[in-house]
Amino acid sequence: MKTKYGTISKFVRALGAATWDVRAIPYCSSAGGFPNTSILTTDELLSGEKLRFYSHRNCCDDDIYVRPLAVDVATTRWVLLDDVSSTHIRQIKKLAPAAIVCSSPGNLQVWLRLPEAVSPEKAKGVSLALAQQFGADLRTATNPTQVGRLPGFTNRKPFHRVNDRAPLCVLIWSKDADAVISDSHSSPAFHRSTRQNPRSGGRDRSGADWKQICQMRESGVDQQAAFAWLLEHSAKAPQDERYCRLTVQKAYAV
Repeated sequence: MKTKYGTISKFVRALGAATWDVRAIPYCSSAGGFPNTSILTTDELLSGEKLRFYSHRNCCDDDIYVRPLAVDVATTRWVLLDDVSSTHIRQIKKLAPAAIVCSSPGNLQVWLRLPEAVSPEKAKGVSLALAQQFGADLRTATNPTQVGRLPGFTNRKPFHRVNDRAPLCVLIWSKDADAVISDSHSSPAFHRSTRQNPRSGGRDRSGADWKQICQMRESGVDQQAAFAWLLEHSAKAPQDERYCRLTVQKAYAV
């Protein structure tokens, strides 16, 4: 639960909304159960009660979706690109997205925060232009109120399962979390050091990276998305491309 809270907290902080449209939806109409839709504040979404509720629904084969809401509900400040290939990670990051979520193996959901609240029609125009540029899902782009997957929960659709395991929706990049990580690893010597450091809490930082990448591999996250995640979140050497690439290559070769 602690890991799930940390992931969702980073995602929520990156998008910067005060209220959220949160939905627990069975993956298909024959899966049983009923959709649940709630409007929650950030504090409510991050509460232990709600996280337990949505974790239970997720385990019962519901997919968990969210959308940030503007103060004026007749407008929006967020654009969602769905089904973006993980090969576009580098180009996408040049747009300074608020968050990138690996929603299924090889597929990304990209959230962009607009400078100001705009009408749904204007948001739709921005979304369509970017979807065409990056080969994203055009149907999603035409819906300015489209919800996206909440990272930290699994994608319950059967055709995404790997070895009968539902893939975890992973937050592989977030704008706010990136700033926090940069601050906590500001020393170049800290990046290069292989010995334990007081900042690591006595942890084996290489081992922590290895364990996380192996978990992502087992959850069906593709190698390129895992590399992008490690490059931003490594406990040992963030932004060290050689170390991150070798770690991922070795983990995926197991």
